[in-house]
Amino acid sequence: KIVEKNFHWSPAIYRIPADTSVEILAFAGDYFPERERAESRAHRIHVLGKEQHAELIRQRLESLLARVEEVSRLEEKIKANTSELAENDKLTEQQKSERIGKTSEDQERNAKALSQMAQEGMKTLQEAMKNSVFTEQALQEWAKNMEKMQNLAQKEMKAAGENLKSAQKNQDAESRKKDLAEAMKQEQDVLDALQKMQGKVNKDLDDLQALTLAERLRKVGSTETEIGGELQKIVPETIGLLPKELPEKFKKIGATLSDRQDDAHTESQQLQKEIARFFE
Repeated sequence: KIVEKNFHWSPAIYRIPADTSVEILAFAGDYFPERERAESRAHRIHVLGKEQHAELIRQRLESLLARVEEVSRLEEKIKANTSELAENDKLTEQQKSERIGKTSEDQERNAKALSQMAQEGMKTLQEAMKNSVFTEQALQEWAKNMEKMQNLAQKEMKAAGENLKSAQKNQDAESRKKDLAEAMKQEQDVLDALQKMQGKVNKDLDDLQALTLAERLRKVGSTETEIGGELQKIVPETIGLLPKELPEKFKKIGATLSDRQDDAHTESQQLQKEIARFFE
């Protein structure tokens, strides 16, 4: 009733060009006479070109930066809460302890989120290494950014969380204030580092977007050159023929070139919008 088989598929082996969609299906038949074979659902695979792949990498890194901004905002909130707890003498010991505990949990959660982002970023960079569009220097700069994120999460943010836990357990008012003051200092260091990192990453993203836009423009240009070359090849055999007189072979070639021209037109329109936004 059940059979499994591994099937290794590679676009290189089957000479599938980039920017092509492929549908893969499985069929199963048995020995019962005239029984139709069973058919699996289609698995659709799109073979990315290096330009599309580079844009996908850029989008992932841009999404990562947006999440770093969320970490920065939460860190600001944590610091504000720590400052208020250090200065507020109207709260009871139990209220203070509960609020410090909540702030400590927020800090721990924020550190964990930043650490996960750094790990995701490194996986994205490993994927980027497969693409010749990205320079070694650019990848090294991004790797440094991910390393800084990981260090912030594991050192400064972790230390701030530990000081908050210490303040929660400490019954002596002066010692508690000292722990909170130390936590505030570390939280401010984290905020300063995040702000500096975001400024650098923003610039790196701008450079990356300029690179991917240029590569995609070159791709559209090479597509137009290829379409023109294909047309020149078939003109000697088709010139002067009416559409109905064209052999089936040339009709198929014409339809394929038409589809490619439509795709190039759509891509160039999208690029025009993205370049305008980038310029602004």
